[in-house]
Amino acid sequence: MFDVIQEDLAAFEPALEEAIVSETPLITDIGMHLVSSGGKRLRPARFLLAARGGASFDRARAMPVAVALELIHTASLVHDDVIDEADTRRGAETTNAKWGNQIAILSGDYIFARAFKLVAEEG
Repeated sequence: MFDVIQEDLAAFEPALEEAIVSETPLITDIGMHLVSSGGKRLRPARFLLAARGGASFDRARAMPVAVALELIHTASLVHDDVIDEADTRRGAETTNAKWGNQIAILSGDYIFARAFKLVAEEG
C-alpha cells in the first residue's frame, strides 16, 4: 500500500530531523532521541497517500504537514509518558525517565509549537 509513497517517506525522515533541531542543544538532543527511536510513521504516511490522491500533489507543500502530524503525535506521547510515569517506549528510555518530568513537559510543548509553526508557515 505504501509503495506509492516510498520516495515521499524517504524524504520524510530528514525533514522530520530538520524540524526537531533547536538553537538549544539539549532540545535538539531530546528531539533526536525521540525521532530516532522509531515508530511506524502511520500518520504522515496516510496523509501523504491522501495527498497523492489529489490532482496536484506537491511534495514541498505536503511535507511540512506530514512532519507536523508526526510531531504532534510525538509530543502527545512525551506528555503521556509523564502522566503514566513510563520508563520506556519503543524499547528506548522515555524523555521523562532520561531528563525528568519538567524537561519532558517543556520538550513536548516545544515539539507541539514546532508542529503548529510548520503548519502556520505553510498556510
